[in-house]
Order: sequence, then structure tokens, then C-alpha cells
Amino acid sequence: MKPQVSVIIPNYNHARYLRERIESVLRQDYDDYEVIILDDASTDGSRDIIREYEGHPRVSHVVANEQNSGTPFLQWDKGISLAQGEFVWIAESDDVADTQLLSTVVRELAKRSDAVVGFVHSRLIDEDGRLMQRVWHKTNSDSVLTYDGRTFVMQKMLTSNYIYNASMAVFRKSAYAAVSRHYKDYNFCGDWAFWMDIALKGSVVEVCRVLNSYRLHSRQTTEQSLKYGGKWLETGEILKTAADMLGLSSMQRKCLRGRYTKHFRHIDIPNRSEVLKVHGDIFGGSWIDICSYETGKLFHFLR
Repeated sequence: MKPQVSVIIPNYNHARYLRERIESVLRQDYDDYEVIILDDASTDGSRDIIREYEGHPRVSHVVANEQNSGTPFLQWDKGISLAQGEFVWIAESDDVADTQLLSTVVRELAKRSDAVVGFVHSRLIDEDGRLMQRVWHKTNSDSVLTYDGRTFVMQKMLTSNYIYNASMAVFRKSAYAAVSRHYKDYNFCGDWAFWMDIALKGSVVEVCRVLNSYRLHSRQTTEQSLKYGGKWLETGEILKTAADMLGLSSMQRKCLRGRYTKHFRHIDIPNRSEVLKVHGDIFGGSWIDICSYETGKLFHFLR
């Protein structure tokens, strides 16, 4: 019999966290799932850890690339193609899950046949597993919120990626068939494009419980820092695509430009001129655009 959930663990050089991640998946209090472990040509001993789990009854696939794919989102697509479950959870290899995460989200998704994505809230931990003070979602209750997909994208996804960590979300595999594979072309922001696209295929469920630990790495290499400017090139492309998908009005586009112009002016990146040359219509607005955004917030122009 096919499992109800497929858990995909895509890994690249996360040997330090990998065993803790896999064990947190195997300790779930939900029992109808398979585990698919993918390794993108790691060089840090990850394969030795993965071999320990190759015979585990939950592990249906272990796939190791001979060469690095260059983007994590190719691994997402590979894992989804192997998934047999009705629901898919992409459990990033450096994060940790509470034991109730899977059962909680799947229960809420199963209640709504039109629900395509469900997600929980996250605590942030550092590379040593210590709790950090920084939070994005503030949770004061165990409430469950349901959004129409378009409303969710307009209210939550245009100004930032509200589903900022794949490990916090579970989605319905059948909805993936209608998602553009364009998200695989990105190196930094493919998840943002993915969640917006799939959310528009149905409704979205937000479970206001902290059941996921999202690990933030404090050390970044110089190479990563230099590449960081590439994020803004991708952001501009994603926002243009989203504006067209949503059919935003000219005033809504002006508000969007004002919001990102205001933010971009305070970011120090090495390829600022390149970003403005390619996406000046997103990041190179005027003070009038910024004022339009600030005024538009009062009237919910981006909702």
C-alpha cells in the first residue's frame, strides 16, 4: 500500500546536523509515511551517515548524485517524482521537527479537500541548536487559519516569503502537477516562487503552533556573501511573474515597486547597479512610489 505522506530529506554537506534531522523525522507520532533521502554529492561525510539508514523500513529511496546539481530545487523535483504519498513534506537536512508536526499538519489538510498547503510556525535555532530570540511568526494561540490561495499570496507572500522554511510546510502532491517547473531555475528564491504558485491552486492552512526548528547558520563564507546579490536578481524576476499571475492593477504595481524600492535602498550588495539595470521597475522607483506604498498600506492595496 502506498504511504499517505512522502518525506523528502535533501542533503548537501550537512553531516553535522543530518543524523539529528533524520531521527526527528523517524520519531514522528504519525506512522503512515515513507522517507526519501537525497544527497547532492556531499564532501563532508554525509554519505556515511546516510548509509546507516539505508535498510530502515521507513526509508524507501536513497539517491546520491555523483555531481552537485548546483541548486537545491532540482533535488526537490527529483524527490517529488519519487514520492508515492498523497502529501509531501520537504524536511531540510539541517532543521529539526517536533514529534507532532506531521500528524498535526496532515490532520488539518485532510479536513479540506481543496487545501493544497499546510504549515506550522517555527522557532529559530543557531548552528549549535540554541534557541535564538529572532522570530517572524508570533504565536499566541493554537488557532488554525484558512486562506483562499489568492488571498494568501496577496496578503502574505508579495511583501516577503511567509513560508520561509520548507521544513515547516506540507503540500498535496496532486497540486504539484499544475505548478510551473520554473522554480527549479533559481538558486536562492525558488522556494518563494514554488509556494506562491502552489498556493494559487487551492486553499492554504496555517497552524499557529510552533512545531518546527529552523536552523540559521551564523557563519557564511566570502563566496556566499559575494553571491548574495544574486538573490535580488531572482527576487525581481519572481515579483514580476507574481504580478502578472495575479493580474495586479497599475496602482498595486506602484505600491509593490514602492515597497521594494524602500527596502532596496538600505541593502548593501556588490551588484547593486546590475540589479537596478535589470529590475529598475521593481527596485528603482521614486519617492512617489514609496509614498504610494505607505498610503496604500492603509487601504490594503496589496490585499
